[in-house]
Amino acid sequence: MSTSSFLPIAPHDPPRNAIAAAIVRFYDTHREELDAARQFVMEHQKEFIIGGVIVLLIGLAIVAPTALAYFLKAIGFAIHGVVEGSRAAAYQSAYLGGHIVKGSWFALSQSFAMGGTCISALPWPVTVLGVVLIVVGITVLVTAAK
Repeated sequence: MSTSSFLPIAPHDPPRNAIAAAIVRFYDTHREELDAARQFVMEHQKEFIIGGVIVLLIGLAIVAPTALAYFLKAIGFAIHGVVEGSRAAAYQSAYLGGHIVKGSWFALSQSFAMGGTCISALPWPVTVLGVVLIVVGITVLVTAAK
């Protein structure tokens, strides 16, 4: 595989920035190893797809609580209760009134936002790990699917 097919840079056109130049140098220097790795992936495509799905699901499981916490915050569930003037407050006022049924989605959402019975958002290093696992899982799947 030529460098020009690896990067959208014409062979006669020098890379315009240091990052592109570094990528081209890395690929040119490690072409044989990269081709061998690509061949290995193709020979074990089924295993890589299964592994990619597993890594992706683990990443999603790690990121989901934090994503849910931010979503609930965005619609008006906060650590001190439902935020006045929010979508959650409008829904509560229009459909629920003052009676919130125990175990309902509204009660569970508020419990989660307040750090109650549900898992709350995870510390940022754990969330970053989840995002990295998602990226790795997607990368493995895309590589194995080629």
